[in-house]
Amino acid sequence: MIIYPTELCKNPIKATSREDDLVLDPFMGSATTGEVSLRLKRKFVGYELNQKFAELSCIRLNNVVDELDKSLTKCPY
Repeated sequence: MIIYPTELCKNPIKATSREDDLVLDPFMGSATTGEVSLRLKRKFVGYELNQKFAELSCIRLNNVVDELDKSLTKCPY
Protein backbone atom coordinates (compact mmCIF):
# COMPACT_ATOMS: atom_id res chain seq x y z
CA MET A 1 0.00 0.00 0.00
CA ILE A 2 1.32 3.43 -0.92
CA ILE A 3 0.63 6.08 1.69
CA TYR A 4 1.18 9.63 0.52
CA PRO A 5 2.32 12.37 2.91
CA THR A 6 -0.36 14.08 5.00
CA GLU A 7 1.14 17.46 4.07
CA LEU A 8 0.00 16.86 0.49
CA CYS A 9 -3.66 16.99 1.56
CA LYS A 10 -3.66 19.93 3.95
CA ASN A 11 -3.78 22.86 1.53
CA PRO A 12 -6.48 21.45 -0.78
CA ILE A 13 -8.70 20.55 2.19
CA LYS A 14 -8.19 23.96 3.81
CA ALA A 15 -8.83 25.74 0.49
CA THR A 16 -12.06 23.92 -0.31
CA SER A 17 -13.72 23.45 3.08
CA ARG A 18 -14.25 24.98 6.50
CA GLU A 19 -14.36 23.44 9.96
CA ASP A 20 -17.35 21.10 10.35
CA ASP A 21 -17.73 20.72 6.56
CA LEU A 22 -17.90 17.23 5.09
CA VAL A 23 -14.98 15.92 3.03
CA LEU A 24 -15.76 13.03 0.67
CA ASP A 25 -13.07 10.69 -0.63
CA PRO A 26 -14.58 8.22 -3.11
CA PHE A 27 -11.27 6.33 -3.49
CA MET A 28 -10.11 6.20 0.13
CA GLY A 29 -7.15 3.82 -0.13
CA SER A 30 -5.04 4.30 3.00
CA ALA A 31 -7.25 7.13 4.38
CA THR A 32 -4.67 9.91 4.31
CA THR A 33 -7.35 12.39 3.24
CA GLY A 34 -9.56 11.17 6.06
CA GLU A 35 -6.84 11.54 8.66
CA VAL A 36 -6.03 15.09 7.56
CA SER A 37 -9.72 16.00 7.40
CA LEU A 38 -10.30 14.86 10.97
CA ARG A 39 -7.21 16.66 12.20
CA LEU A 40 -8.45 19.86 10.49
CA LYS A 41 -11.84 19.47 12.26
CA ARG A 42 -13.77 18.39 9.17
CA LYS A 43 -16.21 15.50 8.97
CA PHE A 44 -15.13 12.69 6.65
CA VAL A 45 -16.76 10.00 4.54
CA GLY A 46 -14.66 7.64 2.46
CA TYR A 47 -15.43 4.75 0.15
CA GLU A 48 -13.12 1.85 -0.59
CA LEU A 49 -13.96 -1.28 -2.58
CA ASN A 50 -10.85 -3.24 -1.60
CA GLN A 51 -11.69 -4.97 1.70
CA LYS A 52 -8.09 -5.05 2.90
CA PHE A 53 -7.63 -1.30 2.31
CA ALA A 54 -10.99 -0.59 3.99
CA GLU A 55 -9.98 -2.52 7.10
CA LEU A 56 -6.55 -0.88 7.31
CA SER A 57 -8.12 2.56 6.75
CA CYS A 58 -10.53 1.99 9.60
CA ILE A 59 -7.69 1.09 11.95
CA ARG A 60 -5.85 4.26 10.94
CA LEU A 61 -8.93 6.48 11.30
CA ASN A 62 -9.95 4.91 14.61
CA ASN A 63 -6.47 5.70 15.98
CA VAL A 64 -6.95 9.33 14.93
CA VAL A 65 -10.39 9.43 16.57
CA ASP A 66 -8.91 8.02 19.80
CA GLU A 67 -6.19 10.65 19.72
CA LEU A 68 -8.43 13.64 18.89
CA ASP A 69 -11.97 13.12 20.13
CA LYS A 70 -13.33 9.85 21.42
CA SER A 71 -16.90 11.10 20.89
CA LEU A 72 -16.51 10.89 17.10
CA THR A 73 -18.04 7.91 15.32
CA LYS A 74 -15.53 5.14 14.69
CA CYS A 75 -15.23 2.82 11.70
CA PRO A 76 -17.07 -0.48 12.13
CA TYR A 77 -14.07 -2.81 11.60
